[in-house]
This record gives sequence, C-alpha cells and structure tokens, in this order.
Amino acid sequence: MRLSLSALLPLGLFDLVADVEFSTLGFLSMPRPDMLTFVESRGMLKALRAAPRPLSVITTDELAPTLAGLSGIAAAADPRRAFFELHNHLARNTGFYGTHRPTHIDPTAEVDPAASIAATDVCVGPRTVIGPHVSIRGRCQIGADVVLHS
Repeated sequence: MRLSLSALLPLGLFDLVADVEFSTLGFLSMPRPDMLTFVESRGMLKALRAAPRPLSVITTDELAPTLAGLSGIAAAADPRRAFFELHNHLARNTGFYGTHRPTHIDPTAEVDPAASIAATDVCVGPRTVIGPHVSIRGRCQIGADVVLHS
C-alpha cells in the first residue's frame, strides 16, 4: 500500500513541505528506499544523507530547508512523536501494514492446552507439535514437522 504525505494532513500531525508517496515507515538505522522516517536533530543528518533514495522525512521547521534534495518533507514540532503517532494510526486504523487473517492450525498439528496462540495472523503447519507454555503471537508462520518447546 502506498500513501502520500498530503493524504495524512487531516491527522494534524505535521505540516507539508514537499509531497511524496511512500510504502513503508522505518528508522535511519535500517534505511530502505521508499521509506518515511523522522529526523529530529542535526546529528541524524549524516545517516540521512547515506540512506537510499527515494526517502521522505518528518523533521523540524528548522531542519526542513536543509533537506531540499529529498522527495518528501513534512515538518512537526516533535518529529519523533509525529512519526510514532502516524505509525500507531496506520497500524490500528488502516491496512497499511497488511490485513489480518484468522489463525490457521493444520488439523494434524498437536497444540498443548497450556500453549497460547494469537487469534489472528498465525499459521501452524502439518504435523507440528506445540508444547505447553509456548506463546505464539501474530504474523508468524510455522512450517511442517516443527517441534516447539518453552
């Protein structure tokens, strides 16, 4: 899913400096092309300049003019907070990070009654054994013939 910065303006998290579409959110410590990140201080500029393009940022009003070469720029009083509030909004209210699916446990799998498996986004393969006190949370795929112990 792709989103534009301008489409997010109604959230009131930032002001738009230069619009762009992006497909993921992330941190400068693990940059990816087409990513929206935040830059809250001059100390982050070196990592920003080394990151792959296209890249868009939420930054401060003070730093925004120094980032003219970027595809997209949004300005906020607290870029980190705006970034995390945006992430939370996208995770809770949109399909930006993907849609949820009911958990599927293969009929041949053995799951101990004391195990805990999320109701969504888990897939347990054939002949898999899940022991007591094992906790499996969302977005997890377990293949065939796997044995899990706590």
